[in-house]
Amino acid sequence: MNSSLMVADVGNSSIHIGEFLDDDESTQLTNPIRTVDFPANELDFDVMEDWINKSGSRQHRWRVGSVNRRSLDSLLSWLERRNVHVHIVTYEDFDLSIVLKYPDKIGIDRLAAAAAANRLRSENHAAIVVDAGTAITIDCVTGSGQFIGGMIAPGLQSGFTLLERNTDQLPNTSLDASPGLIGDNTTHAIQAGVYWMAVGGIEHVIAKLKNELASPCNVFVTGGSMRLIYPSLQIKTKHVPHLVLSGLALAKS
Repeated sequence: MNSSLMVADVGNSSIHIGEFLDDDESTQLTNPIRTVDFPANELDFDVMEDWINKSGSRQHRWRVGSVNRRSLDSLLSWLERRNVHVHIVTYEDFDLSIVLKYPDKIGIDRLAAAAAANRLRSENHAAIVVDAGTAITIDCVTGSGQFIGGMIAPGLQSGFTLLERNTDQLPNTSLDASPGLIGDNTTHAIQAGVYWMAVGGIEHVIAKLKNELASPCNVFVTGGSMRLIYPSLQIKTKHVPHLVLSGLALAKS
């Protein structure tokens, strides 16, 4: 391998980086051949350097999508010192019809996931994309390939943090596995409430969107928290863990 494409999804909680085979002519959706994740505000550049050096490539191009300006600046400063080519992805780089008034205000992660889903959806089917991370976003691409927007809600950890910050006695917590429906103490009740409200909310919204779109729909789910949510969903979906990275890899540069 002489060269490869490094793609970074700079989010509010995490930075996901994937390496793709470098093929400028490809129009197909591909998965990264390997990935690495970092906390957004705790980039370990020594670990990143070691990870990059294991690629076996002599040259790297970088494609970066970001919704976190501070972490983006830190990453770009480091890449600049390495003297590599970096392209910052914007909405104009996607082969996706965006019918909203201010496309530049849409999170690039949402557009990347939508662009990827647009490649994966069946012919004449709309695509619904659920991305569960710091926020839970649900976005729609019509059967004719138009991105028409969607909704943004707090993610699991954001829900836990909001309850702790806005109450006097509720503790903050986190989840490593899906909880039962009935919490037997305060912490378990918070975990059950945030988790099952998210699961039920996603299912309900998807059902409503299918009626709204008045079209057969493919549903794609992704995001760091989806590994917890996906097993509890009682609707037909396709779990694509690297949907945003694969969408960013499609962007023009």
